[in-house]
Amino acid sequence: MSCLIPLAGFEVSLIGRFSGVPRGLVVDDEPAIRQFVKAVLHGQNIDTLEAANAVQALQIVQRLGDQLEGLITDICMPGDFDGVDLAYSVRNSLSALTVILISGYLDKAPACFRLIQKPFRPEAILDAINTTARAQRNLAD
Repeated sequence: MSCLIPLAGFEVSLIGRFSGVPRGLVVDDEPAIRQFVKAVLHGQNIDTLEAANAVQALQIVQRLGDQLEGLITDICMPGDFDGVDLAYSVRNSLSALTVILISGYLDKAPACFRLIQKPFRPEAILDAINTTARAQRNLAD
């Protein structure tokens, strides 16, 4: 089942480096959250991969490398490797990748990453992507 969520007035400013279509990775241990974020991104023509935990996500990042343009990850997930560990690992190896954290726990997010607090609306995801990508482009210039 797919669900498109058109959002008037929002246009994500990622540019696909390979196929012309941007590609992102959504990481959350809750399938409903992954599907929701994936539907929002799909509505903006962003190809989206999913991972249920940080270890799976890191394997995808290692396999695809710079073919990914964005990572949206939950902070609190089962296992020894959480979303913050994933974010730092990805940032160290792929500094151009847009990294956004999602969580219901504000106190667990490092200030160096953009955070979206759960529960969130589709507009919050798109705003975070645009703001973070714009800031990274400005740093690169």
